[in-house]
Amino acid sequence: MQIITLLNQCYRFPGFVYRHLRLTPDHRSLEVRIRPRVGSRAICSGCHSPASGYDHLADRQLEFIPV
Repeated sequence: MQIITLLNQCYRFPGFVYRHLRLTPDHRSLEVRIRPRVGSRAICSGCHSPASGYDHLADRQLEFIPV
């Protein structure tokens, strides 16, 4: 089974799609790129109201729980 398939089954992020996965050069972690789902409305995760300019920041790195 592919890792992106596992992520989709275990860690679903509504409105987003896992796009690309790669192993880092030091072989200690995976980098996963996500993108907004085409046609989905941007919604604030805090107040759940529509937010047209929501989440247009530069790329970030976040730590995720180990699999």
